[in-house]
Amino acid sequence: MSANGKKFSFWEQTGIGGLSGIIEVCCTQPTVAVKNALQEARPIHFTPRFMYTGLVVNAASIAPITAVQFGANMALTPYFAGKDGTLSPVMKVATACSAGMISSLVSGPAELVMIQQQRFNTSLGGTFKSLVSQRGPAIMGKGLSLAAGRDGLYVGFVLGTCSVVTSQLQQSFGLSPSAAFTVGGLASGIGAAIMTHPFDTMKTKVQGNALEPNQASIPEVFRSIWKEGGLGGFYKGFTARGVRLTAAMFILNISKSKMEDALVAFKSDSKNTTGGESVRQVL
Repeated sequence: MSANGKKFSFWEQTGIGGLSGIIEVCCTQPTVAVKNALQEARPIHFTPRFMYTGLVVNAASIAPITAVQFGANMALTPYFAGKDGTLSPVMKVATACSAGMISSLVSGPAELVMIQQQRFNTSLGGTFKSLVSQRGPAIMGKGLSLAAGRDGLYVGFVLGTCSVVTSQLQQSFGLSPSAAFTVGGLASGIGAAIMTHPFDTMKTKVQGNALEPNQASIPEVFRSIWKEGGLGGFYKGFTARGVRLTAAMFILNISKSKMEDALVAFKSDSKNTTGGESVRQVL
């Protein structure tokens, strides 16, 4: 069931998630390019080629990722819901976090390919072939635990905290739906950026040296970042990613809501049309 009280199937939510993800990544891809360059200390070029390199693989990866997130969130709801079938605020966040961790099985390998593609400016197929031929299929799991931590927290904010905060602001402070959503979205976007960025910074570095002779472990990357910049080292590229996550918070939730409304309208029209045809047949 969605926030608007309408019931949707697992596959409907999965489709809505995939389409919402494509819309989001097409809007925010430049912030991804800037964030990755800052985290890896690479030069930034304000050209369309630089900003949109990796767009295809990112869009192709985000669509199934958000599809899995939305679908898994729907599928897991019965296991976290109370006896009345509804989710408490805490369980809503827990369900979303679990869905996010599941989605890392898609996002981790996809982002590994994208990061290597951006580093060496190679084709999607060539990048994948280089990774597998040089390191074997197991390389696709590099940085997976960090991706799981990051995505679990992120989806917890997108599908959990944003909705919970918005509802509480309406109920407790009497804010209008639009005002409550604006505050809830901003708070959730900023919170998601702060909580997940250290995971993302370490993951980017771990995956960035996937083809280097000396592979750095997660503890080694952590110590290296801390030694070079302390706490601030974990927040390189924070502004670019913070802008993306805050924008994504609104884009995903608005896209989800609009597509749910459109699906409800479509079902209603189909039902009315079918009902009208049945009446005409009887007459």
